[in-house]
Amino acid sequence: MRPKKKPKTKEEIKEQKRIAERLRYQRLKNDPVKREQLKEKERRNYQRKKEKGTRKLVKDMCRREHKAVTKEWRKHRAKNHEKKSFERNNKQFCTTKYSGIRGFSFSSIPMTTPRNDASNARKRHARKKRDKIIKYKDKKIEKRLERLEKAKTKENVDTPNTKLIKMCDSPVTRSEVVKKALFGELLNAQLKENYANLKTCQEKQIFGKVRYYDRWREQVPKLRTRKEKISSDCIKTVRTFYENDDNSRLGAGKRECLTRKGVKKQKRYLSDSIANLYKKFQAEHFKISYTTFCRLRPFWVITPNVSERDKCLSIKHANIDLKLHTALLEKTCCNRYDELCLSRTCQRCIDKNPNYSEFDDSKPIEFKKWISEKQTYKDPKTKNVRAVTKYLKKTFTRWARNSIQKQNDVLHPGINTSTRESGHGKGAPDRIGATCKKTADAVVATGGDIDSLESFVEAIQQRCSAITLLTIDDKAIQELTDDLQNETVNLKSLSCTCEDECQHFNLGVLEYKNKTKLNVDDIYTDSENENIDNLQDPTMETDDDAALAGPSSINQQNYTIGDYVLVKFLVRNTEYCYAAVINKIDMEEGELTVTFLKICDDKGHTFRVDENDVSDVSFDQVLKKLPNPDIALKGKRIFYYFNIPVPVFEK
Repeated sequence: MRPKKKPKTKEEIKEQKRIAERLRYQRLKNDPVKREQLKEKERRNYQRKKEKGTRKLVKDMCRREHKAVTKEWRKHRAKNHEKKSFERNNKQFCTTKYSGIRGFSFSSIPMTTPRNDASNARKRHARKKRDKIIKYKDKKIEKRLERLEKAKTKENVDTPNTKLIKMCDSPVTRSEVVKKALFGELLNAQLKENYANLKTCQEKQIFGKVRYYDRWREQVPKLRTRKEKISSDCIKTVRTFYENDDNSRLGAGKRECLTRKGVKKQKRYLSDSIANLYKKFQAEHFKISYTTFCRLRPFWVITPNVSERDKCLSIKHANIDLKLHTALLEKTCCNRYDELCLSRTCQRCIDKNPNYSEFDDSKPIEFKKWISEKQTYKDPKTKNVRAVTKYLKKTFTRWARNSIQKQNDVLHPGINTSTRESGHGKGAPDRIGATCKKTADAVVATGGDIDSLESFVEAIQQRCSAITLLTIDDKAIQELTDDLQNETVNLKSLSCTCEDECQHFNLGVLEYKNKTKLNVDDIYTDSENENIDNLQDPTMETDDDAALAGPSSINQQNYTIGDYVLVKFLVRNTEYCYAAVINKIDMEEGELTVTFLKICDDKGHTFRVDENDVSDVSFDQVLKKLPNPDIALKGKRIFYYFNIPVPVFEK
């Protein structure tokens, strides 16, 4: 049986392809015609790269690009030099063995194989390691030789101990020994006294680094640089304090969890700032440093973010949030953050309504609203059909004339608004204002309430002691306004350092004149006042829908279920008219639920009911009320015949 060939590796296949490509390129170079074609192709490619900008001249390159290109050029030059050297050394061998091969040159011979490359790499690595060891040993030998030379040339110098022994042996020099010993004792005592008077650890460390006297340094106590390990009881007490329900609350969301080092925990949000909790911990337990208290906080106990607060998601609040806007609140409330104004019980803005005028009712207003809808559900297993209630968010179309009064009456106190300041001209006051707002957000996020200016000032004073807030009431503003009456103010382009009044940077003078204010009696006459009193008479009947202008609001009481009407629709500036029968009347929404009729002749007399074509239309879309038709029966189909032609225009 023929033995199986050993499969080639990827490196061998790539090397075989490279050799074949070299041979093909060599054949192209040996043929003059193909060589010229190849050069022309290379010139075109070079020009195209220059036009695209991928190939740059040296003068057009930056310093970094030129450095990278020079590095590549050196590699190519080294490779070419190695190839030429191989050809010179093996020219005789290659000439005798490969001279008969057509289109073969020295450059087609592979320089190395994968196995040789690995072997050469190992050799280079071993050579580098050997050179490094030799270099290290040479440096070591040089240092030893230097020490030896110093020892040979060094003079014999006596140590302090040797000097004292020699001085004690001589009776003449004993007095000098006593003086030196006394000086040493005084110096030692003074150094110890100075060291004891130092207060901070940093000063003691600097003092200890000074080399006054080696033996005295041994007597200086070593400073403790590392604190003792915190006990497990202290860690447990701090973590239990953080997880207490009085200091933090547990997150209710399914995804409100954190995982660290394989430990998964539910998030807990702090109910107060860490500084206040630290004071509370010291009062209830023992004293520890603030840094340790912060470091021992569990990773799942975090500071709440005001933007991630869960808001009420009930249908009532969600629908109001979808309908109302900040501009409408400003027009209907004197203070959109006051609960009395939002609940429409404030006496100052209870009669305040948004300003509106006549407009084009052909442009509807679309908004989204959550509604509950009953649907049939078929169980795939039991095949039973039952009715279920689903909450869906649908898009509704309203006309502003019939909806503006309703939106004015459904205001609710649970409204969240956010404002952003302009992004230009920032300075130090803006940073202080941003700090105050962030502090107020942190108070609200931790469960606090800021419902008035006084509570805001109190919260800022407690948390930001460096910021001082002063409140100015309406009385002070009015007093300042009264003081400015009949006075003049000098306007200047720049502030001046002169203590007295001067004319530097003067722009002019602004005069405040006392102008008498107009009263109601100066404008309205007696007849107008009577009309106003009549309009404000509480005994008069008022209807929200009747108060709105428009012909539809006057005739909407005349429609009954079963009436036939002519309805209009505006589609791309084209008005279409359809005949319909009323199925339902919604007085609150100002809408009619109708089923449309389909015309069956050319004169507009005969119609039939399209039961699948049902829609809600507003009163403004109704053009007129049609007379009751006669019913005609043709087989099983019912037709409606009008005595007068109905001007329908169907699409």
